[in-house]
Amino acid sequence: MSSSSAGLPTPEGTGSVSGAPHLPEGFTGTFTSRYVDTGDVRLHAVTGGGGPPLLLIHGWPGSWYYWRLVMPALARAFSVIAVDQRGIGLSDKPEEGYDTGTLANDLAGLMDALGHERFAVVGVDTGLLTASPRALRHCTAASSSTARSAPPPHRTRSARPAGCRCPSWRWAERRVPVPWLRRR
Repeated sequence: MSSSSAGLPTPEGTGSVSGAPHLPEGFTGTFTSRYVDTGDVRLHAVTGGGGPPLLLIHGWPGSWYYWRLVMPALARAFSVIAVDQRGIGLSDKPEEGYDTGTLANDLAGLMDALGHERFAVVGVDTGLLTASPRALRHCTAASSSTARSAPPPHRTRSARPAGCRCPSWRWAERRVPVPWLRRR
């Protein structure tokens, strides 16, 4: 954890791992709730597992809890980070900053604060919209696989920044595999 997150209280109660109902067996032995200061906002993240980092982004009106049933299986191969986005759950709720660019920058700050230079990202529903600009702006850091139930916002090569080698977002429709996500 970054020094900017040191000294933050441990999340407890409703919305945290310790206060969440109906978790899979062994969940609390693998995952913990933590606050992470990104510099702009304090986010609540549930982390656990081992392996390459995998960021899970919920949709509206979800939270990290959306992913609870798949997190234990993912944790066998990945360091899982399931986040409450800005304005949701135990994360800060500022008046502004709910555009996808700001939300994406929050998540880039989260992963930077956690020390992850490269990571995979999975988004669902509006989380896909947040994952898309995040991957496009920080394409050297993210190898992205997404589950989708909302249309990708950038559908052409012209929408990507010059020099970005990220795949066209049409791959989400064709389910092009990201090879290292199948490891282990």
